[in-house]
Amino acid sequence: MNKYLKIAGSEEILGIFEDWPSFHDAEIISVVLDRNACKGQNGPTVTVKLHCFQITNEVVGNQYKTIKHNIVTFAFYDVVEFYLGYGFGQQNSLSGLTISDIRGDQLENINYKVSFDAHTTCDLHFNCSKIEILSIEGGIPVGSVYA
Repeated sequence: MNKYLKIAGSEEILGIFEDWPSFHDAEIISVVLDRNACKGQNGPTVTVKLHCFQITNEVVGNQYKTIKHNIVTFAFYDVVEFYLGYGFGQQNSLSGLTISDIRGDQLENINYKVSFDAHTTCDLHFNCSKIEILSIEGGIPVGSVYA
């Protein structure tokens, strides 16, 4: 069983990409911090909007061809141990997104460790109780280097 099936809305990502993507070279478009709890949760919420895509083996010019461009909006609930490093820039590309199930670590109501690992800017790490995919929109965002 795919561990990402525990994330509300993950079926849509799996349907688009056929597997859970690594989010390598994905771009963070926005990060919204909200100190108020929502949707029956107890703590702060972080919403992250990402431009993600699939990289093929085909080379076009001097770069690998990218396909299946989508803008994915994640919500993370009851966020603790929040860390934002390096800052926020024009591209905010990632080396990857790691979501680990930490229920066995005995942290009360904290189920996931989340790491948006940056190439250059916007290194983002935190723990949370619940993850939800709020939306997936096909296309490339305005201002992207892939536009």
